[in-house]
Amino acid sequence: MPTVVPSFPDYDLVAQSAVQAALSAAGLPAPKPIAVEHDEQWLGTPFFVMTRVRGRPVGDVPAFDPWLGGLGEATQRRIHTGFLSLLARVNRIDWRAPALDRLLRGSIGGMASALDRWIDYVYWAADGRPTPGLVDLAHWCGEHVPRSTPPLSLCWGDARVGNVLFDDEGDVVGALDWELASIGPAEMDIAWYLAMDEMSAIIVEKTVPGFLDRSSTVRFYEARLGRRLDDLGWYEIFAIFRAAAIADRQHRNVARVGGQPDGPTEHDLLLAHSQVLIERLGPGDGDRR
Repeated sequence: MPTVVPSFPDYDLVAQSAVQAALSAAGLPAPKPIAVEHDEQWLGTPFFVMTRVRGRPVGDVPAFDPWLGGLGEATQRRIHTGFLSLLARVNRIDWRAPALDRLLRGSIGGMASALDRWIDYVYWAADGRPTPGLVDLAHWCGEHVPRSTPPLSLCWGDARVGNVLFDDEGDVVGALDWELASIGPAEMDIAWYLAMDEMSAIIVEKTVPGFLDRSSTVRFYEARLGRRLDDLGWYEIFAIFRAAAIADRQHRNVARVGGQPDGPTEHDLLLAHSQVLIERLGPGDGDRR
């Protein structure tokens, strides 16, 4: 639901509803939309209603989640592989049949166009005055846009364990939060997950014992996606760029009401991690994993 100072220029409830309807129709565990209401007299803003899903959430930092931490490694592994299998199913869905390309961005123009859209967001989010670090990172992404053209997929946009509900046995029962859904290479989703997960592990110096390591995660996901991932390193850096842009906007929103961070902001941490990824990638090596 939009805030007084929004994090995004618009919230397309019709598009979100259509994505969840397509996922539900395909047998994926997304809440099924019931209605989209545009009349603001009820809640002061448009909204949509969906079915309720009962399940256990995992915190934004899975390594600190008490429920997840109290499970055995076998169940932790079940949760992780269940999430990765769900992500591959999302990325394999036929997005053309429900005509999601008419509602979601990304079906034309390739990654150069996707980058341009996010650069536009950066300037909107920063009221025309983006941080130098974000400008530099956008420039790097633009100079290294992959030449490969992977197949297009429905992309979640915010693919992480924290956006999934599980039952007590660790099976997936709900997939939530589709406001950033788009059409694009599946690399965008798995790279988002990998980059955010790695940065979190570095900051908190802790991981979930039963979760797959990075290389095993990539192999597991590729097997279920049905193809090899291309230029994964670039997509991870592009994910950090997008996340840093959103974090910068949210930090500015907090500052507008007088809030001040106690230390480095999430935006600062993301930009620092982008340099780690760029150094790891090396010059001209967009496919290193």
